[in-house]
Amino acid sequence: MRKFVPLVVALVISLSAHAQESETALYERLGFMASEVVSEYLNGSLCSPGPNLAEKQAELAEAVSQATPSTGPLVLEIAVMANSLSDVQRLHEGGALPLSPFSTLLHTAATFGSPAMLEYFVGVGFGLEDAGAGSGPALFAAVQGGNIDNIKWLIANGADVNATDKSGGSVIRYSLVCGDQALVDLLLEAGAVPSSRTHDSAQRLGISLGPDQIDREPMRNHAKESDDCSWPL
Repeated sequence: MRKFVPLVVALVISLSAHAQESETALYERLGFMASEVVSEYLNGSLCSPGPNLAEKQAELAEAVSQATPSTGPLVLEIAVMANSLSDVQRLHEGGALPLSPFSTLLHTAATFGSPAMLEYFVGVGFGLEDAGAGSGPALFAAVQGGNIDNIKWLIANGADVNATDKSGGSVIRYSLVCGDQALVDLLLEAGAVPSSRTHDSAQRLGISLGPDQIDREPMRNHAKESDDCSWPL
């Protein structure tokens, strides 16, 4: 019996080391699959993701289902990119780090997720106007992706349609690059007030902002874009 105990201990140590290696391999595979999701997202037309995004997300979600909160530091964000709400809840409640290197998880949800995903993150305390390491609030991410359902949810739940990014660009100005009149109209109907500069850009692009929808007040706190705004329009 004394000889058997060391063998059992050795077996447990060996299995633990193998499990650790498997988890490391899983995290590497998740990272690769997440990069494929991003590639497919960027593969589409301007403000519209690639046609196979949902398929890539489903493949990623299947792999994420095997992950644990300790699989890796960005495992929760990867679950968001997979648009797998059940895994997001499981990993977050299990203690997975709420990290997003370039913004916040709410931004990632606005880009890759659904209104239900947005509702979950706002419900656990993520702020609608928090830019994190990004340039502006999550509404900017939804607008840049042309995700109408997420845009509507964010607006309906209090997102500021006159928010500006760190360089002074407004949400309505970001929407112009999509060339989608319906998207612009949605923001206008929600109370977005474009500056005269944005109005001029819209005219050049053939997008209507309405004759009365111009903010010419120089001291206005919202929808005011600085002269050094980096937005190219």
